[in-house]
Amino acid sequence: MKHQWKVHPLIETPLRSLFLLVVLTIIGIFVYYIFEAGFYVVLYAVFFLVSFMAYLLPTLYTADDEGLHIKRLWFKFFKEWDSFKRFSREKGGFFLSPFASPHWLEKTRGMYIMCTSKEIIEIGDFIQKNIENAEN
Repeated sequence: MKHQWKVHPLIETPLRSLFLLVVLTIIGIFVYYIFEAGFYVVLYAVFFLVSFMAYLLPTLYTADDEGLHIKRLWFKFFKEWDSFKRFSREKGGFFLSPFASPHWLEKTRGMYIMCTSKEIIEIGDFIQKNIENAEN
């Protein structure tokens, strides 16, 4: 079985996106007036575009029997189900942890998977079942 969904936060949350773009524009104006050089504005723009790439561009998730596939504009990523030991439902998605119990490192080693699909419960159950089956 295979579940596939696309997440594009820039389009799905227009009010938050507008606020983000206004704040980034204001910061860009301050950068220009503080340094008085266009080079720093370009550097600022590149830095923040790369930083907010997951928010600005769509992400395609595919969960199948092998593992989780994540595809963004410039890269593809694959993780097998046995890489994860714990599954938890979070607001707007799921958190997959490599630790069986809560651990202070899981914020950096775990994966937050965004899911705004109407089938969020079905997708979550599928992922949880595959993680549990991979442990056995």
